[in-house]
Amino acid sequence: MLFAVREPYAGGAGTAGPVFGRIDAQTPLRLESRMAEEGVIFSDGMLDDAVPFNAGAQVEIGLAARCGRLLT
Repeated sequence: MLFAVREPYAGGAGTAGPVFGRIDAQTPLRLESRMAEEGVIFSDGMLDDAVPFNAGAQVEIGLAARCGRLLT
């Protein structure tokens, strides 16, 4: 599985990285927030589903054990 950051913003804290890469069963994506306040994390532009992601918060994103299917 590949990931890409659509609009990386470094701000005053340093660099914006990683901005693309690969996630697999042995290598999840691990991030730590440096936002003092009003930091959020969300997926695919769905800001309504955002969760707080402020300084010191950590997240690990990996592959799910099961696959979902979209039925239309």
